[in-house]
Amino acid sequence: MICILSTEAAQFTNEVIDWIAYYNKPFIRINSEDLFSEKEININ
Repeated sequence: MICILSTEAAQFTNEVIDWIAYYNKPFIRINSEDLFSEKEININ
């Protein structure tokens, strides 16, 4: 599993995600805004 820490405004992150998806690798994206708005982030 690949964990991507980014911001919503970071457009280059979408390009990285496209590349990861092309190679069919599992990933999760966590934006810094999510860290302050979500009560819980669970990665199993």
